[in-house]
Amino acid sequence: KRRRLQVFRHLTGSFTGSGVAAPSGSVHVSDGTRSCLAALSGANGAATGSCQIAEPNAGSLTVSASFVGDSNFLSSSHSTSLTVGKAKSSTTLALSKASITFGTQKAEVFTIKTTTTAGGAPFGTVGIYQGTTKVCSATLFLGKAHCSPKAGQLKRGSHVLYAYFSGDKNHLSSASKTATLKIT
Repeated sequence: KRRRLQVFRHLTGSFTGSGVAAPSGSVHVSDGTRSCLAALSGANGAATGSCQIAEPNAGSLTVSASFVGDSNFLSSSHSTSLTVGKAKSSTTLALSKASITFGTQKAEVFTIKTTTTAGGAPFGTVGIYQGTTKVCSATLFLGKAHCSPKAGQLKRGSHVLYAYFSGDKNHLSSASKTATLKIT
């Protein structure tokens, strides 16, 4: 699923009011790579139309709308700059076990999932942290990653951990809820 860009181009005649013709036909909308046609409908000298263009990446772009004209209205066009923002992400952390024995830390597997409602799988590095100390890190593959602490890295006691995704070119950063790992 991709983010959708919707552009509205409002065309009006010189004289609006009851019985005045409205622009007819369609408006061609383009971002320079992708395009769509917005079918016009209206009355009393005004018409509107809409269409959608799926923008796969965040960033700045120029969108143009062109009306070829009809028997009552001359052609017109307009361009505008838009910025498609980064999509929100959501990160979760799962522990393979909630409690382990000291010395077996390498057997603990942290599973990290990072998702987005805007579509596309986030990519990049995710880290597991205790406070500001990085316990381990991994590279996301299709929104998932796994890592384990080094042997002896976490001492006996309770460790409150969280996963942090630093974001990528299309997705904002996010942190998981905390999970507690007990080492006895």
